[in-house]
Amino acid sequence: MNIVEVSFDNLEPNQVAAWVKSFFNTEGYKLEEGTLMDGAYGKGSHIRRAILGGLAHRSKFRIKITPEQHGVRLLVYPGMRGWGWGGWWGHWRLQKAFDHIALKLLMQSRSIEQTAIPREAAVTAAPVPVVKERKPIRLPVVAGILSIIAGVVGIVFPIVVGGQPWYMMIPSYYQAFAPSAYYTMMNPFFWLSVAAGLVALAGGIQALRRKLWPLGLTGAICSIIAFLPLGIPSLLLIIISRREFRQGV
Repeated sequence: MNIVEVSFDNLEPNQVAAWVKSFFNTEGYKLEEGTLMDGAYGKGSHIRRAILGGLAHRSKFRIKITPEQHGVRLLVYPGMRGWGWGGWWGHWRLQKAFDHIALKLLMQSRSIEQTAIPREAAVTAAPVPVVKERKPIRLPVVAGILSIIAGVVGIVFPIVVGGQPWYMMIPSYYQAFAPSAYYTMMNPFFWLSVAAGLVALAGGIQALRRKLWPLGLTGAICSIIAFLPLGIPSLLLIIISRREFRQGV
């Protein structure tokens, strides 16, 4: 079980509780249940997690502050397993969030006690988590890749098969012959697929840059027309990762 234990020699329990609340609030967590001394801080919607599974970010950590003879002890550990509704991806994201919280908690706990009283503070961790710096997988980047691939399919596929987009193909009517240029140019579905593919490409590029969320959303919607199997997950990822887009052009 992942658990971090921190001992404070120079602080009172209410001081530790106030600092823990400030720490989690800074990280985007809110107290969801219990008290400041024994409760749980969470981030993300459990409803969205139930609908989208591991694609929706949801983290919850329990804290317990207890006074001891020579100080105050703080325990922090996951308040959820991550497997429920999230599968392997949800469990991995929870573990990544715990590693991040554990590292910052241990680092800041040292400075907060030394600031309170200029005396060396004893901070222990049991067990000390092995925290590796890992670059987070940004959902807009994944969505952008899916939109770009869908856009390429929406443009190339009709040209290859003679003006028919992927969803208009009827196997009994299709024969392997070189389509006429006239038929390709006059088919309205050809232009619909190509136009959707171009918008999907433009939106996918902006999603990779994490800029212009409206264009990224439009591109994801058009990627559904260009290539449905990749368009749907691209649209879902764009919607749930709106906060990861930077402001400005």
